[in-house]
Amino acid sequence: MRNIFVLIVFFFVFVSSSACPYTNQLKLFPVGTYSNMIISVDVEVSKAFARDIGKKYNLKIADSMKFGEGFFLDIRLSVYDLDQNLISSKVIDSTYSVGRSYVKELSENYEKAVKLILKEYPTIELFEVKYLSFCDFQKDCNYLNVQHDSLTKITSLNYQKKKYNLAVFKDKKNYYLNDSYLAYPVPYFAISSIRVYETKKIKLIIAHLGTEENLSVLANLPRKEYKNEEIDYSFIKTFVYQEPVNHHGKGLDVFFSIVK
Repeated sequence: MRNIFVLIVFFFVFVSSSACPYTNQLKLFPVGTYSNMIISVDVEVSKAFARDIGKKYNLKIADSMKFGEGFFLDIRLSVYDLDQNLISSKVIDSTYSVGRSYVKELSENYEKAVKLILKEYPTIELFEVKYLSFCDFQKDCNYLNVQHDSLTKITSLNYQKKKYNLAVFKDKKNYYLNDSYLAYPVPYFAISSIRVYETKKIKLIIAHLGTEENLSVLANLPRKEYKNEEIDYSFIKTFVYQEPVNHHGKGLDVFFSIVK
């Protein structure tokens, strides 16, 4: 009986992830530090039906593809302080992708944005990416865990037995939170991915927090932290990847920094 239930859940996960366009994420790809500020390429990713992309960009979409997947990508150049309080942000480009992967379009636009950053901040100290893993939307991972205090309304990440409060959820200047998250209960966030960036003076810990809504949880299927060996993070000027997302999911990158 359990096997039948698991198969039914997998079926609905597949159908839902294929048919439902309503997901939204904010990805931060920090490039380096400049005068104790984090210079980042931010990408707002919105999943959509292919027909919606065709309508916006005046594309001819085959009838068989109209309800297929696609993505809108808004590319920003953003500047943060070391606690992820937003200092400035501007849209530098917008693009789209039709299909299940947007990595190609993301890579092309990220590399353009990096060139712009190097021109605007010629003395920037570039990050090195030291670590990347995926936690499959759990609250407790090998590297980090996320906690939300319902009394103080403070969300924090615990790293090496120390708590780091996330200032971003209190930042009224943050364009993304104001647009998308004020009405969404933060306690439902879990960790999708974990990254570590370093310069000579700063270690930056980034977690992607996403909503936990996942039909596989109903079947009590195991979830575990894993690494994707196909993702090359050896070179900061080209390092991007596509973040996992749950059915009807929302997600955003959050970070804290440690001064060495």
